[in-house]
Amino acid sequence: MQARRFPASQGWVWLKQGFALWRRAPIVLTGACLTMFMLLLVSAILPVLGQVLPALLLPPLGVGMFLLCGEIRRQGTPSPGFLFQGFRLNLPRQFAIGAMRLVGQLLCMLAAAKLSGLDPSTPLGKLSSDGTVLQIVPQFRSFVTWFAALGLPLELCFWFSPQLVALGGVSPFKSVFFSVIACWRNLPAIVVCLVAWAVLFGLLPAFVMNLIGAALPALSALLIAPLMLVMMPVFYASFHASATDIFGETLRT
Repeated sequence: MQARRFPASQGWVWLKQGFALWRRAPIVLTGACLTMFMLLLVSAILPVLGQVLPALLLPPLGVGMFLLCGEIRRQGTPSPGFLFQGFRLNLPRQFAIGAMRLVGQLLCMLAAAKLSGLDPSTPLGKLSSDGTVLQIVPQFRSFVTWFAALGLPLELCFWFSPQLVALGGVSPFKSVFFSVIACWRNLPAIVVCLVAWAVLFGLLPAFVMNLIGAALPALSALLIAPLMLVMMPVFYASFHASATDIFGETLRT
């Protein structure tokens, strides 16, 4: 299995390809993202199982989104059930990927708490003496910084792992290895893609909505929902473009 290397400028190409793919089937992709979000939300509020179930469901649902993008790219007409195709492909190994990622996140949280001096057993905030303002503990900002610093390399380990396990047929540990290699070889392009995505769908809209909110607060709030309906489908479509470019026929769908 070979991971191709691309220049940093390819990250912008992946984002444009993702937006173009979303424009082919906006209702299908947006509906799939909403369904995925609702399933993860419902699973998260279940007693006991809610602690681990979202982490296990995320890989096969992500593979389903990947297959859906591939079908749209081939000019196909996918049905709503395409989102669940990922559950038919090496599901135990995908669950293993989800479990490994969850354990990694817990270890990152413990390490971040230790480095920041945050006590996980104590409340993160308390009300002021007059009971009107919630005061966050001072260590929380340091905790978030450390968790982000430790969590980013972890996410790169599992960036392509579910797709490699489901479609490439490799073991969970090999998928982590190949994902790290692919991300390292294409880190500038991936960073460009993610930063451009964050600017176009995060920072720039936030700036515009702040300007609108100063005069029309209600209108500013109404713009958030349509933005989210484009933001996540374009992310998954751009991810499909990057993964198929990097791994070629291994992940062709």
